[in-house]
Amino acid sequence: MNLTEQYNRIGGKQLINEASLKSNIMQKWDTTQVIEKDLVEFINSAQDASGTELTSKIYMALKNATEHARRVVQKG
Repeated sequence: MNLTEQYNRIGGKQLINEASLKSNIMQKWDTTQVIEKDLVEFINSAQDASGTELTSKIYMALKNATEHARRVVQKG
């Protein structure tokens, strides 16, 4: 079961609007373990390809997304 199916199954929540996403991450990331592994590989590849400046930008983007997720979880 992928993340979209898991989300849609929990408490009859509204469907995730995958059309609003710029990528097909909901189809590629079927578990949170896959998400974490892909993010780690992406960061390592970015560092290898472009160095610290790009990695720092990715860090800030992930930090902002993490803070947003924290607020959403706290809000319930």
